[in-house]
Amino acid sequence: MKRSAWTGGCRISEGAVFYSASMTKSHKIREVIHIRDELGVEKARRAVGLFIDRSGLQFSPLERMHILTATAELARNIHLYAGHGRVDIDVLEGDHRGIRLQFIDQGPGIPYPKAVQKSTRRRGTGLGKGLAGSRELADEFSIETSSGRGTKITFIKWQNS
Repeated sequence: MKRSAWTGGCRISEGAVFYSASMTKSHKIREVIHIRDELGVEKARRAVGLFIDRSGLQFSPLERMHILTATAELARNIHLYAGHGRVDIDVLEGDHRGIRLQFIDQGPGIPYPKAVQKSTRRRGTGLGKGLAGSRELADEFSIETSSGRGTKITFIKWQNS
């Protein structure tokens, strides 16, 4: 897969989103949310909010809003451009503690990822933030994409100590 990078339980069967949570011996929490339709976009956003609450991560209300906004935008992109995909969520621990969201699909890929990330043009389908806005809301952001092979977007937000 061609890489372009920029830094910057329970199973629910209601429609579009299925998620399960697990905790390893090292107390790493992880969830996978499958997006299959428009309803899945909102369910993904809510699932990320619940994940933050359960994980014990401490984000300000503004930081939380940033994370949830980016989740909605990037999940909507999966639905609109790939049809289906998933969001992998996990807690990062080490020198800092934070959340990593990976938006993964097997869609057509992004033909011009650099240009799309810089675009401020609103397409009328989302919140008007898109990839460029989501990148601005992240502490770290990367895109791996290849024509016809899909896309993996990584969004990381570190909690302030």
